[in-house]
This record gives sequence, structure tokens and C-alpha cells, in this order.
Amino acid sequence: MADPLAMTQTELADAILAATHLPERALLAAFVRDPGTACAVNPFARTSVSAVKHTWTVQVFEFPSRDVEAVGLPELLQALSNLPSSKPPTQEILRSGAHSMNAFRRGDRHEIVGAVLYGRTHLHLPVSPAATPNKPRTRVHHSVGQLDLFAADG
Repeated sequence: MADPLAMTQTELADAILAATHLPERALLAAFVRDPGTACAVNPFARTSVSAVKHTWTVQVFEFPSRDVEAVGLPELLQALSNLPSSKPPTQEILRSGAHSMNAFRRGDRHEIVGAVLYGRTHLHLPVSPAATPNKPRTRVHHSVGQLDLFAADG
């Protein structure tokens, strides 16, 4: 029996485009709409906010150390910190070749909490339809709040 809360890829792409808090929403929606992109097996579609937050916080450190490009990760973590733990997100997983996307939405609603598109090690992400050729993708580094033991006393 089909999941009554499941979204089609078209519905997911439309919901991502409507998520104005996602700066890369055009790229994310284009990935979902691409004919080569398919929904992946997702045994844990419904999960807790804390589990999602833990998994993706680890990726903040893992992705740069493995040279994995990603978009949407900072926005997902910010949105999760504002999401009540009593409202567990529903996860959609999509894959196309060497790229994957995990999108999270509020339970039975089509409101997108966040989405992360990433590739394999040393692999560039697809080019955003809205990107200009002169605007290179930048890697975002997050401060972890540790002391810099080698900083000069000032």
C-alpha cells in the first residue's frame, strides 16, 4: 500500500521552489526534476528532529574532510534548530548517478524544512540553473567555537 503522506517528485520540486529560506532552491528543484533522478529506498522516512540534527551536524565536519561538495546544509541545520521536537520531519531521499539529496518536510505537510544536495568525494555538484558563469561556488566553513591555541596575544 502506498504511503498517503508520500510526495511525488513534481510535488517535492514545487515545494522546494516555494521554500524561500533555501538560497539554492533552484538547483535543488532542478535536481529533483531531472529525468535521471529517482526516489531511493527510504526505510526511515519518519524520524526525530534530534536524529536528523545529529546526522547532519556530523556531516558539517565530515564533508570538508572528505572533499564532498554540498549545498543546503547550513540552512537545514538552522531550520532544524527552530523546529519543535514534537514535529518530527519526514525525509525524502533522491539519487542521480553520484549525487544524492535528502529533503526534509514537516510530517503531513508539504512545507520543506530543508534539503541537502551532495556528491561523492572530489565530485563537483551540478551547476545551478540560476548561477552565473563568473560566480564560483564557495565552500562554507562553520566555526565550532573552539579556542585558537596558536592565536597571538593582542
